[in-house]
Amino acid sequence: MSATPVSLTTGADTGRGAPASADSSVVRSATSASAPALSLRGIEVELGGRTVLRDVDLDVHHGELLALVGPNGAGKTTLLRTAMRLQRARRGTVTGPTRLGYVPQRAEFAWDFPISVEDVVMSGRTGRLGLLRRPGTADWRVVRAALERVDLDALRTRTVGELSGGQRQRVLVARALALESSVLLLDEPFTGLDMPTQDLLTALFAELARDGLAVVMSTHDLVSALDASDRVALIDGGIAAVGRPEELRDPALWSRVFGIRAGHPLLRLLEAPAVHPVRAGIMPASGPESPA
Repeated sequence: MSATPVSLTTGADTGRGAPASADSSVVRSATSASAPALSLRGIEVELGGRTVLRDVDLDVHHGELLALVGPNGAGKTTLLRTAMRLQRARRGTVTGPTRLGYVPQRAEFAWDFPISVEDVVMSGRTGRLGLLRRPGTADWRVVRAALERVDLDALRTRTVGELSGGQRQRVLVARALALESSVLLLDEPFTGLDMPTQDLLTALFAELARDGLAVVMSTHDLVSALDASDRVALIDGGIAAVGRPEELRDPALWSRVFGIRAGHPLLRLLEAPAVHPVRAGIMPASGPESPA
């Protein structure tokens, strides 16, 4: 797993039935508490002749949940794609793993395709297997561990089309974990989900961060961003501000980034005390998920 700066201007045993070993873990702890898990420096991205990101400097650390928040078109998804080296930048460097766990927006996945949950999760190991090597026993153990991590092992033989919206999102998280990267990127993971399911996922993401992953989440769910994340980065074509949620409750800052006026519900939210159960260390109880 390379951590060197990258210039952006330039036939085995399948073991399918093997259970996850008791000490297996998809989450890898940091080898260095001081070095960032992912670092972007001087990033500038142009799309269609328009600069969509400029002068982006951002570090993401092991063991933290970082929320990217900003209006539509602010560059949140572009920032994630640039971190993955999928989007070419005019200038800047990315330092971190060459393989990053990535959870796309649910609408980007063909949920009507007749494929099982465990096979979807196994597809997340393509970056390690390559296109020609068949999965072996160790690979299936990683898949089982990832499914157990998101509490879906009992549904591993189901087709993905049978799942609820929240279960589908957890399948995508498990697929990303199966890559065994130290960095997890989440693009709008709460879209189309009800609030109880959002809370369950937020608790999962915070738990993964506590286990040592660097978790980056772009989101429009400002409650989760402010009350559950370790840090928040306000994005508006660049980094307007970054810090702990309690450091970013200045209404003037949010008014400028989102273009809103006094009295807007968002500004009233900033004045409310943080009561999210994840920041309080309380995991919400599991319950029936909405079919959304």
